[in-house]
Amino acid sequence: MPPTEDIYGHCDDVVPLSNVQQLANAVRTMLRNGIINNANRVLLDPIDPYAGTPVPYLPNLRDLLRRTTGTDDLASVTEVKLRVISRDAGLQHLSVHTPNLRELTLDGSVVSSLRDLGCRLHSLKVLKVNRCKLKCLDGLNGLRNIEKLYAANNKLTDLTPCTSLEFVRHIDCAGNLIDDFNVVSFLVLCGTLQHLVLEENVGLTGNPNYRAEVRRYIPQLVTLDGIEYLDPPGRPHYSLPGRGENNENENTDELPDNANEDLPTAPAQSSSNSGITSALADPETLASASGSNNGCYTVSFGPKVLSPRNGNSSSSSSADCQVTTRRLPKK
Repeated sequence: MPPTEDIYGHCDDVVPLSNVQQLANAVRTMLRNGIINNANRVLLDPIDPYAGTPVPYLPNLRDLLRRTTGTDDLASVTEVKLRVISRDAGLQHLSVHTPNLRELTLDGSVVSSLRDLGCRLHSLKVLKVNRCKLKCLDGLNGLRNIEKLYAANNKLTDLTPCTSLEFVRHIDCAGNLIDDFNVVSFLVLCGTLQHLVLEENVGLTGNPNYRAEVRRYIPQLVTLDGIEYLDPPGRPHYSLPGRGENNENENTDELPDNANEDLPTAPAQSSSNSGITSALADPETLASASGSNNGCYTVSFGPKVLSPRNGNSSSSSSADCQVTTRRLPKK
């Protein structure tokens, strides 16, 4: 049989590939001659019909980071760009190899969950997971120091996990499946959020009042989809519970320093079967009764029990009930 062409490179002996066993022998020959090295391992099982198929060499995460960043000093690396399958790459060990990582780009990777990143990337400020086939943002509670989140062109329907980001200023969730303004309303809990991108979420942008609705739910926004609001940003609604615009600077929630001290009570007023004493009707009487009790008034009245049949009421003079009300002095 005439020798075949250089299918496997320059070998000492050219072996016809008539069966699987001869294929395995040919591969062994190439290994001996250094044509195939350990970086391109092959299957040598003569029973396997796919014997001789190259198997790519999968480096560990440390080797991958060294190759990507071009340095062996991974502790000094602050920015990393990878395109990997998160579970296979072992990204949960990123915090071990790159403790000072500040920006991580995984655009185009396969990320099943942000939990694959672990929970110890305390220095991470910018996370980019665009086009990663993400269906949820679970795992953000382990990345609390993120200031910019880019998660465009995924399959997200819920933004609630973003509320765990205490310092986030920019969120980009364009091109997802968000269609409910109630989902967006949770972002009001991100008190530092200023820039939000929700374009190409048809369920939201199709609303004619889209920009007004988002601003109503998140008043602290400065820009939406890269377009700045004309009116200045407001405060989140949750930060001013029960307060109006005119008294937002009043410290009505603060108590005086002596609020927890034991306050003396005035002598109990005599009670009658008719209910509360007449002292309640006269503020001056209450003030004189309390004396210097620092705004603490005590009134007493006899308990009243109604009969379920005849409606008659009876009171017990032996047991008086005391009710104490406090009026805090104005500052």
